[in-house]
Amino acid sequence: MSLKSATLVDKHVRSKRLWQREGNSEEIHRNRAGFQPRLLRGEVVECFSTKTSFFPRDHSTMTTATTVLIAFALAFPVGTLVEYVLHRWVLHTRSRTFVSRRHRMHHKSNEADTLWGDFRDFSLGGIPFVWLGFLHSLAAGLAFLAGGVCYVFLLALVHKLSHERPELIFWMSPPSHELHHCETPRHNFGIVTRFWDRVFGTYAPGVLASKTNGGAQ
Repeated sequence: MSLKSATLVDKHVRSKRLWQREGNSEEIHRNRAGFQPRLLRGEVVECFSTKTSFFPRDHSTMTTATTVLIAFALAFPVGTLVEYVLHRWVLHTRSRTFVSRRHRMHHKSNEADTLWGDFRDFSLGGIPFVWLGFLHSLAAGLAFLAGGVCYVFLLALVHKLSHERPELIFWMSPPSHELHHCETPRHNFGIVTRFWDRVFGTYAPGVLASKTNGGAQ
């Protein structure tokens, strides 16, 4: 091979390598140009680090967990209000209904049912309300439903203790339900708490209520 031919081959090889480098540079430039718009759309790009790409999923999980916790906790104060409303205006209605008659028998015997019996009966009263969480989302609905079930169990337990071991209701002395059965059947409709009795003006100490109402049912 002549010197001239060798020089031409060398130039051809160097030109090819230069073209390849320039082509790679253009490809890198195109990738960089398209990189930022994908980030602005919040997409997970493969070249993200593990920590960065994981953030959107963490954020969504935290939001769902917060919703679940709030919905579950909200079932308890809502449950106390439902308990008060049903006890005052359904169980103690002046109309002669099956439910009101059965409740009058409960007052005459002054005895609680079994824990399961109370849980079953109180659960029926909560059916119209436990679906409220589904108005927000499926997760909130399931959490609110679970919280409602837990509250009904707490209500049944406090109701039974109010009849059989009132000294264990340490946050109310005496328990409102004990007063309700002994001296104030037209007052103290709350079982777990006195809050709504105070709000609606139906809380009364036993001695005061016995003078003004005579223990009338």
